[in-house]
Amino acid sequence: MLDPRNMYPDGFYTGFFLYDHRKRDFTGCEEVHAHAALVERLGTVLVPYIIGGDEGVPETKTVLRTGQLLYADPFASDVWWVGNVLRKYVQRCTGLDFLTPHLDEMCHENPEDRLTMAAAEAQFGEILQAQPWWRLRRLTIRKKNHFLRLLQALQDNFPPATESFPNRAQNVASVSVHTLDL
Repeated sequence: MLDPRNMYPDGFYTGFFLYDHRKRDFTGCEEVHAHAALVERLGTVLVPYIIGGDEGVPETKTVLRTGQLLYADPFASDVWWVGNVLRKYVQRCTGLDFLTPHLDEMCHENPEDRLTMAAAEAQFGEILQAQPWWRLRRLTIRKKNHFLRLLQALQDNFPPATESFPNRAQNVASVSVHTLDL
C-alpha cells in the first residue's frame, strides 16, 4: 500500500473539516477569516480558468474565444458574478433603480476597475443609508405585472408625509400586558 505522507504532509483533507472550525491538530479553533488574510498578504491571486464556470464573466470570454489558458483573479470574477445576478433582478423588477450605478461598477469589463467585495459592501451600505425609508420598504414588482405597477405609480406620486420612520420601540413599551385569570 502507498504511504501518503509524502503526498499529504498535513494529512488527508476530508469533508469533516469543511463544517468544523477546529484546527487540524485539535488545539483550538482557527480564525474564521483566515482566508481573507491570505489575500491581503499575497496580493492578487491568479488561478487558471476552469471550463464550466459562468461563461458571462469577461475574463472567460477570451478563454472560450481563443482557447488559451488564462489566469484570472477569482475574487474579481466573484464580484462580477454577484453584480450580474443582482443586475438581472433589478432589470426585471421596479423600485430598485437606485442600485443600477453600483451594479455597473461591480460589472466592469476590466477586472482591475471592478470594486473589491469589501468596497462593494461598503458602498452598498452607503447607498442604503442615503435612501428614505419608504423607498426601501416598497414592494419590488415585476415589470410584466401592469396592474401592480399602476398602483405603485400612484404610490410614488403621493409618498408619505413623514420622512422618518415612527419609533415602534416606544409604542411597544407603552403597551401593558394583561394576564387572564382562569
